[in-house]
Amino acid sequence: MEGGCLDIVAYESTHDAGVSCLTDVKALLLDNDDLDLFPNPVAEKLQIVIENKWRGELTVQIVNSLGQPIQTISYVKFETKNTYDLDVKNLPNGIYLLLVSDGTEMVVESFVKL
Repeated sequence: MEGGCLDIVAYESTHDAGVSCLTDVKALLLDNDDLDLFPNPVAEKLQIVIENKWRGELTVQIVNSLGQPIQTISYVKFETKNTYDLDVKNLPNGIYLLLVSDGTEMVVESFVKL
Protein backbone atom coordinates (compact mmCIF):
# COMPACT_ATOMS: atom_id res chain seq x y z
CA MET A 1 0.00 0.00 0.00
CA GLU A 2 1.30 3.41 -0.93
CA GLY A 3 -0.48 6.67 -0.21
CA GLY A 4 -3.47 4.66 1.08
CA CYS A 5 -3.95 2.92 -2.29
CA LEU A 6 -3.87 -0.72 -3.26
CA ASP A 7 -0.90 -1.33 -5.58
CA ILE A 8 -1.15 -4.45 -7.77
CA VAL A 9 2.22 -4.26 -9.46
CA ALA A 10 5.38 -6.02 -8.26
CA TYR A 11 6.77 -2.87 -6.64
CA GLU A 12 5.25 -0.16 -4.51
CA SER A 13 4.03 2.84 -6.48
CA THR A 14 4.81 6.37 -5.33
CA HIS A 15 1.55 7.51 -6.94
CA ASP A 16 -1.19 8.64 -4.56
CA ALA A 17 -4.54 8.16 -6.32
CA GLY A 18 -6.30 10.15 -3.59
CA VAL A 19 -9.77 9.55 -2.20
CA SER A 20 -11.03 7.63 -5.24
CA CYS A 21 -8.78 4.63 -4.57
CA LEU A 22 -9.64 1.45 -2.69
CA THR A 23 -8.67 2.24 0.91
CA ASP A 24 -10.86 0.44 3.43
CA VAL A 25 -10.55 -3.30 2.83
CA LYS A 26 -11.40 -5.06 6.09
CA ALA A 27 -12.33 -8.37 4.48
CA LEU A 28 -10.47 -11.61 4.95
CA LEU A 29 -8.77 -12.71 1.74
CA LEU A 30 -9.65 -16.33 1.05
CA ASP A 31 -7.54 -18.89 -0.80
CA ASN A 32 -7.33 -17.92 -4.48
CA ASP A 33 -8.29 -21.50 -5.39
CA ASP A 34 -11.87 -20.27 -4.80
CA LEU A 35 -11.68 -17.96 -7.85
CA ASP A 36 -10.69 -18.70 -11.46
CA LEU A 37 -10.73 -16.27 -14.40
CA PHE A 38 -10.81 -17.39 -18.05
CA PRO A 39 -9.37 -16.49 -20.47
CA ASN A 40 -6.50 -14.60 -18.96
CA PRO A 41 -5.38 -12.46 -20.77
CA VAL A 42 -8.84 -11.44 -22.00
CA ALA A 43 -10.09 -9.27 -24.87
CA GLU A 44 -13.90 -9.18 -24.51
CA LYS A 45 -15.61 -11.59 -22.07
CA LEU A 46 -14.05 -12.65 -18.77
CA GLN A 47 -15.54 -15.79 -17.28
CA ILE A 48 -15.53 -15.70 -13.47
CA VAL A 49 -15.77 -19.11 -11.79
CA ILE A 50 -16.19 -19.02 -8.02
CA GLU A 51 -16.41 -22.22 -6.01
CA ASN A 52 -16.90 -21.88 -2.26
CA LYS A 53 -19.52 -21.95 0.49
CA TRP A 54 -20.93 -18.49 -0.21
CA ARG A 55 -24.65 -18.09 -1.00
CA GLY A 56 -26.59 -14.92 -1.69
CA GLU A 57 -25.60 -11.52 -3.04
CA LEU A 58 -21.96 -11.06 -4.06
CA THR A 59 -20.15 -7.93 -5.09
CA VAL A 60 -17.67 -8.06 -7.97
CA GLN A 61 -15.31 -5.11 -8.31
CA ILE A 62 -12.67 -4.36 -10.94
CA VAL A 63 -9.75 -2.29 -9.64
CA ASN A 64 -7.09 -0.75 -11.90
CA SER A 65 -3.33 -0.74 -11.28
CA LEU A 66 -3.62 2.57 -9.38
CA GLY A 67 -6.03 0.99 -6.88
CA GLN A 68 -9.02 2.86 -8.30
CA PRO A 69 -12.36 1.01 -8.51
CA ILE A 70 -13.38 0.90 -12.19
CA GLN A 71 -16.60 -1.11 -12.11
CA THR A 72 -18.80 -2.75 -9.46
CA ILE A 73 -21.42 -5.42 -10.15
CA SER A 74 -23.74 -7.33 -7.82
CA TYR A 75 -25.14 -10.76 -8.52
CA VAL A 76 -26.70 -13.63 -6.55
CA LYS A 77 -24.89 -16.95 -6.07
CA PHE A 78 -27.15 -19.93 -5.37
CA GLU A 79 -24.82 -22.93 -5.65
CA THR A 80 -21.35 -23.95 -4.46
CA LYS A 81 -19.91 -23.43 -7.95
CA ASN A 82 -21.04 -20.43 -9.96
CA THR A 83 -20.01 -18.96 -13.31
CA TYR A 84 -20.51 -15.34 -14.29
CA ASP A 85 -19.55 -13.75 -17.63
CA LEU A 86 -18.24 -10.20 -17.38
CA ASP A 87 -17.98 -7.92 -20.42
CA VAL A 88 -14.58 -6.19 -20.27
CA LYS A 89 -14.22 -5.13 -23.93
CA ASN A 90 -14.53 -1.42 -23.04
CA LEU A 91 -11.76 -1.51 -20.42
CA PRO A 92 -8.44 0.03 -21.44
CA ASN A 93 -5.64 -2.50 -21.91
CA GLY A 94 -3.80 -3.17 -18.66
CA ILE A 95 -3.54 -5.19 -15.47
CA TYR A 96 -6.54 -5.33 -13.14
CA LEU A 97 -7.63 -6.94 -9.90
CA LEU A 98 -11.00 -8.64 -9.66
CA LEU A 99 -12.36 -8.62 -6.10
CA VAL A 100 -15.33 -10.82 -5.21
CA SER A 101 -16.93 -10.43 -1.79
CA ASP A 102 -19.90 -11.75 0.14
CA GLY A 103 -19.71 -8.72 2.46
CA THR A 104 -17.58 -10.53 5.04
CA GLU A 105 -14.87 -12.34 3.09
CA MET A 106 -13.14 -11.60 -0.19
CA VAL A 107 -11.26 -13.43 -2.93
CA VAL A 108 -8.94 -11.56 -5.29
CA GLU A 109 -7.41 -12.50 -8.62
CA SER A 110 -5.56 -10.47 -11.24
CA PHE A 111 -6.23 -10.44 -14.96
CA VAL A 112 -4.77 -8.79 -18.04
CA LYS A 113 -6.99 -6.95 -20.55
CA LEU A 114 -5.64 -6.95 -24.10
